Amino acid sequence: MGIVNSARSYRGGTANIFDIVDLQLGQGRLHTLEEDQTRRRVAFVGATIAEELFPGLDPIGQTMKINNIRYEIIGMAKEKGSDNG
Repeated sequence: MGIVNSARSYRGGTANIFDIVDLQLGQGRLHTLEEDQTRRRVAFVGATIAEELFPGLDPIGQTMKINNIRYEIIGMAKEKGSDNG
């Protein structure tokens, strides 16, 4: 399990966050309206955080902890400047 320390930046969002934030899906999926409505604890992480928490591993399906709350990683952003995919 990856643990995000308090020095890291994180933010919550709703299923439509990608309509307003300049991020692209690199791997996995975005969270759904149903997950918003049921407040399912899922996370979409950046490539840097994924590599720091789970070096050499696929982060999708892994668990991370923020403020002592567990979140399942469902997606990862495409690394900025990357044109892979």
